[in-house]
Amino acid sequence: MTTKRLDGRSAVITGASRGIGSLTAAALASEGVRVVSLSRTPPAGPAKIDHVKCDVTRPASVAEAAEKTTTLLGGPVDILVNNAGIFKVGSLDKMDIEAFNDILGTNLAGPFFVLRAFLGGMKKRGSGHVITIGSIADRNAFQENGAYSAAKYGLRGMQEVLRAELRGSGVRSTLISPSAVDTTIWDPLADASGDPVGKFPSRSEMLRGGDVVAAIMFALTLPERANVDGLRLSRS
Repeated sequence: MTTKRLDGRSAVITGASRGIGSLTAAALASEGVRVVSLSRTPPAGPAKIDHVKCDVTRPASVAEAAEKTTTLLGGPVDILVNNAGIFKVGSLDKMDIEAFNDILGTNLAGPFFVLRAFLGGMKKRGSGHVITIGSIADRNAFQENGAYSAAKYGLRGMQEVLRAELRGSGVRSTLISPSAVDTTIWDPLADASGDPVGKFPSRSEMLRGGDVVAAIMFALTLPERANVDGLRLSRS
């Protein structure tokens, strides 16, 4: 019998209704993890994945979802995956102000609200692992990525502070920063061929969602004495 590496643990994943979040939820569930999806819409994956409705851009919604989740799991979560994010492009002189605020609200403020709601219980127990999904845009500047890069650079900064604050607490934290990944996030920018219009790689040149999931699983399954501070993924 094959031993499941994470059997008996629990996980909360934001944005698990599609893309990397959905794939991560399925992978964790297959390893014996009880998975709770926090998203506005339920995931289309296995029925064994629980769903708690949550809008990560609203602190009250996150706090309510955290309370429901903690009750559902019977205690603090073991694995927290801050994954929810949106992607919109536009030059800084033309980008819609509402779009700019939406990106920062979802990609930067949202992860903070989620951390604030769940981290205290993990620290009090003295164990757990926080996975933050960053991007190549948290270190590299690209045209028309002003809002997205601002959010991802900020997220990387928050992750650095988190790691410093968690040192010696028993709670680990990892930033996963992939280059472009072939998910539905590109659909609004795609032309008739399915590839995104503009200065982006074709989908055939992108990473696959499973590549990011493999990196997440690597970080989670190392001995607890070892912490993966960050992983930067690019297409070989």
